[in-house]
Amino acid sequence: MIEVPKSELPGSSGVETNVKKTIKIYVSVNAATSKTSDDSYKTMNSTAAKKFVSQINAYWKAESNGYITAVFGGYEARSLKQSSCGSSHDIYSKVTSVAFGGAFKSYSWIDTNKHLLVLTKEKCNGGQGFGTVGANGGLVFSSYGMGSTLGLPVILHEMGHNLGFRHANASVCPAGLNYDAPQEQISLYYDQTCATEEYSDFLDIMGYTISGKKVTRLSSAQKIQKGWISNFTELVENDTRTTFQLKPLGSSTGSQALRITDPNTGDIYYVEYRIKGGQDSQSIEFGTTNTCVKAGEYQLCQRNTSATTGGVRIIRIVDGAGTTALATAPVSGKAANFRRAHLRSGESFTSHSGDIKFTVNSLSTTAGANITVLVGNPPPMTVTTTALTTSHETLPYGSEQVTVTATLTTSDATVPDGTFTLFDGKTVVSKNPGMGGIAMFSLPVTLAGGTHAFSVKFTPTDTSNVIPSASNTGTVVVSKLSSTTTSTLVAKSIKKNTRYSTYVTVTVENVAAPTGTIYAYNGSKKIGTYKLTSAGKGTVKVTLPKFKKGKHGVYFKYAGNTNITGSSNAKVTLSAR
Repeated sequence: MIEVPKSELPGSSGVETNVKKTIKIYVSVNAATSKTSDDSYKTMNSTAAKKFVSQINAYWKAESNGYITAVFGGYEARSLKQSSCGSSHDIYSKVTSVAFGGAFKSYSWIDTNKHLLVLTKEKCNGGQGFGTVGANGGLVFSSYGMGSTLGLPVILHEMGHNLGFRHANASVCPAGLNYDAPQEQISLYYDQTCATEEYSDFLDIMGYTISGKKVTRLSSAQKIQKGWISNFTELVENDTRTTFQLKPLGSSTGSQALRITDPNTGDIYYVEYRIKGGQDSQSIEFGTTNTCVKAGEYQLCQRNTSATTGGVRIIRIVDGAGTTALATAPVSGKAANFRRAHLRSGESFTSHSGDIKFTVNSLSTTAGANITVLVGNPPPMTVTTTALTTSHETLPYGSEQVTVTATLTTSDATVPDGTFTLFDGKTVVSKNPGMGGIAMFSLPVTLAGGTHAFSVKFTPTDTSNVIPSASNTGTVVVSKLSSTTTSTLVAKSIKKNTRYSTYVTVTVENVAAPTGTIYAYNGSKKIGTYKLTSAGKGTVKVTLPKFKKGKHGVYFKYAGNTNITGSSNAKVTLSAR
């Protein structure tokens, strides 16, 4: 990274934000020596350069949400005819003064939106990359070639510097400050309050570049500062409690980040939810490796974000040094001074001032991270109590309508908006917004026979400030109705091997058309099954099977249903001759 001297920026507009622009990228390929035997990269021609710029455009256009479009500006190749690579910075200085007819010398690229990529065919000094920061144009040096393994990731990182971004770091702050600190005490130097490891944010392109891995996204903090993301939520109001559904960074819908301002200190916190998917699908951060490095008196542990659920990150701005992810959470199975830079479900964060608190309630890669944020000292949450009563405890089926009433009371005598949900056991029966804290549920007269365990759950509209509640259980027993079964079959002599028909009627008080199944029996043997439908209004015609010679005791049995008990008629003797 190269800082452009401020004395060299007369009239420069600095780093633009929220501005759509097209940048031109010029590719200068240089052979440090006249030999080809020390070339590490063979194919670095104009065609390859155009493809390279196209790949740069694809990444930064996506990460900038269309604010940056990169186009191919030109290609040149030269031999510096040195005896060896020498200093990368010497090559950089020599080439930038003559490249493309001197178009980039003496900072003449400032405010032109033109960018020069100085590439070497040799992997000079084991590979190096650096670039200027900001000024609406820029210079980049890389001796990593144009390959996708490391060449492209390095250039994407260095182009990030050209676009105004500094490094993405990670910090461990003292436990006494809730693993946080005032803005001015977060630094890259160990003599400050927080130990900060440069490049150590593995979920930001401006952190480490990993060979052979798909590069990660730009963090929400970087994007918000540039005006490249609009679907984030700003929290500045004091004494509030709010619950958010934070979608994973890169989602097409929903809020992708929170920017929380401490009402007393002015410190700003960026909160984002990152998952293993999309541009982050190959990030080495997702896994269980638990790579730890010493950071002051602490151990900064990374590569431990769950690939299944992801994690919630807290990012701060480091003045003059980019961004830093706060390592606030403990590492399982390690001492208390081992910290990781993401929160899991059920974990919380409190700022150094105590004026910002939030808890990760749940994580879902599809629904998002559910987070409750407290700013300042919001009033206590409203506690609700839901009481249930029923109009009946027992009643015969079909006799009357049952009414279930839910009454809400609260700790502060308010009547919050919300929804009352009636359950029968675990089954949802109905929902009701209620009125004045009372919800009445009128159940049909045809409430099924049996025992019903009714309960009501109140779910407030404002779940951030009102606590939901569930009622007691109200039991209602609906007794079955009695039935009577009769038949037109009478005792008589019949011819053997002949089929006879008769009518079977089921009578139930206050039920005009009982339904169910009727069975015919000859003694203890079932000889027929017949359906009693509502169309028959309680009667069904049955045709009996043929009877062998002898006496047969025939009767009919109604099986009943949920609401009606079964019954049988008297046995009738048929004599078959």
